[in-house]
Amino acid sequence: MMQGMDVHEGMLLLIDNKVYKVITAALRGSAQAHKIMHLGLKSIPEGHFIEKTYNPGEKVEQILPDRVAMQYLYKDAKDYYFMNLSTYEQFAVPSQVVGNAGLYLKENSEIQVEFYRGLPINIVFPKTVELKVTSCPPGIHEGTDTTFKEATLENGMKILAPQFIKENDIIKIDVETGKYIDRVKK
Repeated sequence: MMQGMDVHEGMLLLIDNKVYKVITAALRGSAQAHKIMHLGLKSIPEGHFIEKTYNPGEKVEQILPDRVAMQYLYKDAKDYYFMNLSTYEQFAVPSQVVGNAGLYLKENSEIQVEFYRGLPINIVFPKTVELKVTSCPPGIHEGTDTTFKEATLENGMKILAPQFIKENDIIKIDVETGKYIDRVKK
């Protein structure tokens, strides 16, 4: 058990026998009034969002899942399939657990999967990924870095990118927001 005031983003908590991932954690209150921790939580694997508040002194149960190096194999209509790199055992991970990060998975890539009580509960994804631009219109002459155009990436995703981005460029994307961050130098 830990203090509710010490919770931070990315932690996994057990609340009413359900696993939740902390999406947002904000300490609110003034110096005169006592501070309250406001949490935005996502249930795993269902994906439902809830909000919870904790006062000073309230306790929460943090989950420390087992983290296993896995290789992403393929996906079907409802699951993503991974192979344990040490035992070669294959696991089906529900789409709800993978969430939007599934857009960024490449076959045979190595990824960390977290297990709790023998079940996969979370995919540990890097904050950013590098993807190749497969198509985009030419840049507008005199276009600035603040003028964006639509670009299609190797995973089929469409994003807004600056005017100087061209086909075959490798760009860095924020996994959480799906937004352009930077062009990768060759």
